[in-house]
Amino acid sequence: MADDDEIVPLSENLLDFSNIAKTIEGNGFTYSTVSCVGKKIGSIKHIEEYTHLRQIDLSKNAIKDIAPLVGLPHVLQLGLSGNAIKSIAALLEGEPLPLQYLIHLNLSENGLVALPPLTMPALKTANFSKNEIATCAEFQGHVSLEQLDLSENMLTTVEGLKELPSLTTLKLGSNEITDLAGLSGVPVLKTADFSKNQLDLVEAPWPELMELESLNVAGNLCAALKTLEALRKLPKLRKLWVAGNPMCDGLEAPLRHELLICHWNLTELDAAAYTDAERGEAKELHWGRLEGARLAQLKAEEEAAAAAAGDDNA
Repeated sequence: MADDDEIVPLSENLLDFSNIAKTIEGNGFTYSTVSCVGKKIGSIKHIEEYTHLRQIDLSKNAIKDIAPLVGLPHVLQLGLSGNAIKSIAALLEGEPLPLQYLIHLNLSENGLVALPPLTMPALKTANFSKNEIATCAEFQGHVSLEQLDLSENMLTTVEGLKELPSLTTLKLGSNEITDLAGLSGVPVLKTADFSKNQLDLVEAPWPELMELESLNVAGNLCAALKTLEALRKLPKLRKLWVAGNPMCDGLEAPLRHELLICHWNLTELDAAAYTDAERGEAKELHWGRLEGARLAQLKAEEEAAAAAAGDDNA
């Protein structure tokens, strides 16, 4: 971000316009897209004049106050990454609601400390990565949101991440999350990234996540391979990342074989595809263990019977 003495207000000569389209009223033509990236912009008061804008990119500036965006009702895509924004309250209140047609929002690399309720009803993707977000407690869900990125923040819990009936992608990597209790109401979630957190168990509302296809729990604190047996409840799981967990060390058999035994439908582990040979080896290992367990049970039963017979003879 620019030093204070380098910061300048937004002006027309700094704006790069593109994409001529009909006005909303249909009685003329205007530019629908504007970009002003990395130009040391502070105040964006001038943006209020361009009420027909639909795509705005104001990334990599020094913007703090985003209230002027309230007067742009037709924006579909808004890029504000890499600024100095600490609050988006101005975009969440009013009648009618500001940005009610917004579909894509990027607020990564700012100074937000909490994820507020998002009142943009049409929103489908939201990127809040690389902020200072420590809580999502007030968020409490969103009907249309499909992708949510909260990676590289300061979260310790997932409280508030619920009631997301359209969510297909959730990114929570590189936080300080210790458990996934509270995550709920995400029935169509397909991709979940919980990597580089503080999880010592892989516990989540798995019965609710029947659509989950890709799960990343790499770089956590999981010490027991047994914790991954819960993943058998995920019928569509195909891609799994576990590298960097303590459980990956000191195994009797190769990790890739052990994970196949946990979930036979996996196609990739840590971004490497499974081979037919690995599947065959894992099956042999599994059946060998089952046979060993069966023989051990028979032997125990025989010894118990012999001991009982000895007691009767005595």
